[in-house]
Amino acid sequence: MFNKIKPDMGNYIRYTYAALAAMMTALIAYMIPFFTVHRIIKPLIGGERLSAG
Repeated sequence: MFNKIKPDMGNYIRYTYAALAAMMTALIAYMIPFFTVHRIIKPLIGGERLSAG
């Protein structure tokens, strides 16, 4: 699908790639808190105690 619109981008193709990179960075930044919370909750569900290390 990207190849279909690529010829129409012309000089703006670098902005498209920059926008894709920004979108991926934002997606990763959005997902980090969920993985952090999962690491905290997983031992509690399994019946383990939390440790400081």
